[in-house]
Amino acid sequence: MAFSGKLGGLLRQTISQNIQSPMASMLNSVRCMSSKLFVGGLSYGTDDQSLRDAFSGFGDVTEARVIC
Repeated sequence: MAFSGKLGGLLRQTISQNIQSPMASMLNSVRCMSSKLFVGGLSYGTDDQSLRDAFSGFGDVTEARVIC
């Protein structure tokens, strides 16, 4: 999580320095690739919807998937 925050700060700083468009596009792709979050130690009763509900209060959840 801290890595994502540092990467996001670096991206904002770099983009705000008027970099070229292809570089901005590449950096945006990196940001999107690092937006997945692994959560371990969930109860066996957790399903996709309850996981989505738990995190939706913190922002938009594009996908929530419980893997057994």
